[in-house]
Order: sequence, then C-alpha cells, then structure tokens
Amino acid sequence: MVELVSLDRFLELRESLNIVDVRSPVEYDHAHIPESFNIPLFSNEQRAEIGWTYKHKGQDVAILLGESFAEPKIPTYLEQVKILARHKKILLLCARGG
Repeated sequence: MVELVSLDRFLELRESLNIVDVRSPVEYDHAHIPESFNIPLFSNEQRAEIGWTYKHKGQDVAILLGESFAEPKIPTYLEQVKILARHKKILLLCARGG
C-alpha cells in the first residue's frame, strides 16, 4: 500500500519506519535524514544527464530517459527494499518527482 504523508505525519511515524532515500548519492551526501538508507534510482551521472535532457529536450524525453536508466535496476531495488521491510515498514523519500 502506498500512502502520501504530510511532514507532521512523517515525524510521527519516523521512529517506527525504515526511511529509504531514493535520491542520487550526491543529493544524499549533501543532506539526508539521519539513519536513512540510500537506494538511489539514478547514479550521479544519470541524474545530471536527466537534468540536462529536461532542460534542453523537455520533460517527456527526460522521463523516458529516466525510465530507461531505472527499469533494468528494478529487481535490485525491490530486493534491497524487501530486506529492509522484513523488520519495519518503509517510508520512501525523494525530491521533486523522483
């Protein structure tokens, strides 16, 4: 089940959840919630390429590029999340539309 939560609700749930931050490693390193796990959807290079594509070729092309980067990694993402979900529910954190 997927549920969007407000910041206040997030703060209430924080102690009982594993927080998974799906932002790129550089974004995670810049600032992240303590004790969160980084399972990035994109590498730093892929994130930069998607950003450039968005700016120069448009949103639709950037979305397709992002999907092409992420789709082959879905089994790995799911396995990592499955391991974390054995003990606690998961809260996913992303920036923008990630």
